[in-house]
Amino acid sequence: MTYERQDYINDPWNIVEAAQITLNVVLISILLSNQQLKSKTFVVIVLCLTMIKFLKQLKVFVSLGMLVLLIFQCISDSVPFVMYLVIWIIFFDAILKFLGAQMGDEIDDVGLSLSNYINFFRLSVGDIQDPKSLCTNDNKDECE
Repeated sequence: MTYERQDYINDPWNIVEAAQITLNVVLISILLSNQQLKSKTFVVIVLCLTMIKFLKQLKVFVSLGMLVLLIFQCISDSVPFVMYLVIWIIFFDAILKFLGAQMGDEIDDVGLSLSNYINFFRLSVGDIQDPKSLCTNDNKDECE
């Protein structure tokens, strides 16, 4: 039996595993060198890849295999709904910009527009808060 090197690269799970191992080594070396992480996105990517690999390995156990498949199926089934939800969030954010209002408090280091997106998503999943108008009776002249 011959083994082709391209067969290993063509399997997507092998690519995920190689990326996860590489990113874990980079993350551990950064943490051990006492350097400050500048990007939290990097840590989130490493943690997501680690979780995907962990779930993939849980499929080996008979009692957990079907539950892991259920998790992946639920995630793949919810993608169209989330895309539809994002379209509505973008629509309502545009309406708020036009009306001169914002949704909730501005989140530090994110900016007003992304804060509105995040707050709209929080609102859509049940975190109720009232929109705040940027144009109040005190500064009506500045808004017009």
